[in-house]
Amino acid sequence: MLVLSRKVNQKIRVGDVEITIVRLGAAAVRIGIEAPPDVPIVRTELLSGAAGPRGAAGAHRSSEADCRSSRQACCAAPAGPAGVAA
Repeated sequence: MLVLSRKVNQKIRVGDVEITIVRLGAAAVRIGIEAPPDVPIVRTELLSGAAGPRGAAGAHRSSEADCRSSRQACCAAPAGPAGVAA
């Protein structure tokens, strides 16, 4: 695993995917992801089925569609345990 340090507004590029550090918080980092429309972007907790009572598909579908429409996917997911963004 490659581990990098970045500051707000700095970017990392992985192939055709660009990851931007949007905001740093005490308990979470907000990132923005720009990728081609054919590149799936999914939070791993949704793949494992640990999304909680609302379910993975319903909770993720509308926010991913909103982000995809602007060709940007944001990891600004609903808050997880103790108010920490997932």
